[in-house]
Amino acid sequence: MALVLASQLLLIAVCGAVGGRILWLARRTRGAPEVLIGLGLITIVLTLPLLGASGIGRVPAGELRLGPLAAGIAVLAFAQTLIAAFTWRTFRPGAGWALGLFAVIAAAQAATCLAAYQSVVGLPADADPTVGARGWLAGMRVPGSFAYLWTAIEGLREWSRARRRRALGLSDPMVVNRLALWTVVGGVAVLNNVVSTGLQLAGLGPVHTVTGAVVVAIGGVASSVPLYLAFLPPPAYRRWVVAAATAG
Repeated sequence: MALVLASQLLLIAVCGAVGGRILWLARRTRGAPEVLIGLGLITIVLTLPLLGASGIGRVPAGELRLGPLAAGIAVLAFAQTLIAAFTWRTFRPGAGWALGLFAVIAAAQAATCLAAYQSVVGLPADADPTVGARGWLAGMRVPGSFAYLWTAIEGLREWSRARRRRALGLSDPMVVNRLALWTVVGGVAVLNNVVSTGLQLAGLGPVHTVTGAVVVAIGGVASSVPLYLAFLPPPAYRRWVVAAATAG
């Protein structure tokens, strides 16, 4: 559990710092993508404490705090919907199919989160929610996984284009690097969600097993580091990226 707690605290800190920085930038740019990703990261920060305050994973269904539970699940749905909205508005703003895909992800996220909440509150008072409602709790991850997969694919596509432009001297090396890092963030989120969903369905979640704890801990660190470097790169990292691009 210490591994899980440390990784989640790191993720909260990085999402909060990056989300806050982007929202501050959005005050000047007034850009929809900045607002969407900034709010998405900030709401991720809120999700973990709310679900923790509900007691889920630690207490039986009858002792859950339903207010924090409902708020945590709703904020989770909102956060992952914002990720899908960011991808649509950033990479495919004029595509009708992208708007449709966003709408499907948003609707599926709302439906699975509502079903998960109803499944939990319908359990007997002495039941373990992570066991009795694990199907829907795992199902909440599915629309978010598609949102992260979509953003990873679009990031990879734009990275490939930027890399070709960089070879012609038409793209900044930091832009190329940021697109690569964002692709990694999306890819790690997908992998973490898929593995965590499988473990949860098998009853091997982080609150029950070492395997689950290690997966969640690694996923938290592997998401936090590239996210931080993509949006808040230290000067030394910037110099390294530029030097590497120049040498190449």
